[in-house]
Amino acid sequence: MSFRFGPAFQDEAYIPHAYPEQVVDLGEINVNYASTGPEDAPALLLIPGQTESWWGYEAAMQLLAEDFKIYAIDNMGYDLV
Repeated sequence: MSFRFGPAFQDEAYIPHAYPEQVVDLGEINVNYASTGPEDAPALLLIPGQTESWWGYEAAMQLLAEDFKIYAIDNMGYDLV
């Protein structure tokens, strides 16, 4: 069996996610994140554990998006875009 992974094989290697990934340039670093929810709602920042990415919050984002503007980030070094 042959495994094909990485950016060259995106259709095979990556699963689709409910929210588009974005990148913000903060000067010294770029932060990969996803967001959802009304712009005028209180902001809620979801920070994953050390070896996780924002992807682990997808189910929670759906539940919280009615009441909050959600920002789920990747830790530095885990930008998977």
